[in-house]
Amino acid sequence: MEDILYSIPNNAIYFSSVRLVVGGILNTLKRDIEEIEDMKISVTECLNICLALSLSPQIDIEFKIEKDNLEIQISNIDSNLLDNFDELKLAITIIECLVDKVYFQDMSIHLIKNL
Repeated sequence: MEDILYSIPNNAIYFSSVRLVVGGILNTLKRDIEEIEDMKISVTECLNICLALSLSPQIDIEFKIEKDNLEIQISNIDSNLLDNFDELKLAITIIECLVDKVYFQDMSIHLIKNL
């Protein structure tokens, strides 16, 4: 397993840099363009959730690359507040359609994409 850690300020102007990292990782793993774009959209939706639910001025992103999957963990959010924001439920639905598994655990959103 390989781990890549990336941190950005909790500000939407830095989201494009995360999308570049996601694209670079998936391109290195020889994924097709459609899969890359789906993951970039999923990560962007997660980052938008972070804007609303973050407990920190920083967003931490961890990429765990394994033989059969890629897990992206986006941290420093309070998922207990999710029920208070109906507009964020649409973001969760979009994410669920584009990745193989999404769940909240320990102040983080986890996305899993099978390779």
